[in-house]
Amino acid sequence: MENITNEQLHQELQALRTLVASTMIDEKSTLVWTAQDIADYFQFSYEHTKRAVIADPDFPNAIELQKRTGGKAANRWLAGDVIAFARKRARNRR
Repeated sequence: MENITNEQLHQELQALRTLVASTMIDEKSTLVWTAQDIADYFQFSYEHTKRAVIADPDFPNAIELQKRTGGKAANRWLAGDVIAFARKRARNRR
């Protein structure tokens, strides 16, 4: 039996989570995604996602959420909107 490190196991688990999540959602999905979720979906780094994907003028607007204390929460996006953006972008590249 092959020895596997905790880090390797974590990487495999993360890859499986990404795969499962990407096959269970579509343009109608109402899941709320963070910038890291978007990076995982595109399989880009977090920094590249923030700099190149989320900064794209055609990228969907973040949804307005408030913290329990009343302050503004970090940006979040609807997964369906992100997927629609990705599909439109893929169609335009053909």
